[in-house]
Amino acid sequence: MRKILTLILISLVAGCASTTKETTKVEVVEEYRGPEKLNFVVPKGWGVAHQAQNDSGAILELISKNENLESWSRMVTIQTFKNPEQYEPERFILSMAELAKKQCATVEIHEVRNDFQNGHPFSQKVISCLGKNGTTSKETMNIKAIKGKDSFYVAQVSYKVGIDKKEAYYWAIYLRDVVATKS
Repeated sequence: MRKILTLILISLVAGCASTTKETTKVEVVEEYRGPEKLNFVVPKGWGVAHQAQNDSGAILELISKNENLESWSRMVTIQTFKNPEQYEPERFILSMAELAKKQCATVEIHEVRNDFQNGHPFSQKVISCLGKNGTTSKETMNIKAIKGKDSFYVAQVSYKVGIDKKEAYYWAIYLRDVVATKS
């Protein structure tokens, strides 16, 4: 696990080139836009499993097209929150880790990076949860939180299976490339 996390950190710090895993660029649906938007891609072969919106924000959950919400192995979650002044990237992720501690027998938090991207502060951490809800299951969440000028954004890659170095690299680059930009 530490080798994969080290690979994620090295990949992000080095500003690596694009990956070989195919992706499909998508336009974010109109509800997710303001004067700025969050740029991200839907991995090839993936689709929308769930999306919702209310007065405080929106959520979009993506999974492989051959999986479902009840039994997914990997998931990408994109969240947008209005009123970004209410949130700080690192504090937000640490609050997610605190929630995980209530559900998991063991929780590990690994720092990836706290920095600025396109002029926006962001934090990225990996949270590993072992023994969720009294089981022997494991879930790992690689989370990037971005404080935009108009919204607060969270991009999260979660997996319930072990991943190899190549896939860890892919997801590291994937999250590195999720950025808030002007529309």
